[in-house]
Amino acid sequence: EWRKDGTNIRYLAEATPDTADYINGLLRMRVVDEFILYTVPFISGTGRHFFKSALPETRWTLTSQKSYPNGVSRNIYTLTEVMR
Repeated sequence: EWRKDGTNIRYLAEATPDTADYINGLLRMRVVDEFILYTVPFISGTGRHFFKSALPETRWTLTSQKSYPNGVSRNIYTLTEVMR
């Protein structure tokens, strides 16, 4: 749907192990105003953390939530407040 709206500039970045540093840089620069988080019911025990501890404090509001039959959930958060 974001591609259909030609009124705003939008950039969609997928967080993967290869892009985690880039995504964290965007969060540190405070240019992210929405994120979509998929939770998969699987624990591997190891892995890379996408959200680093050096990120500035921000407050987010859950604006959409959907659960799928396979146990995956999708949560969409929008930026509520930037803490100074």
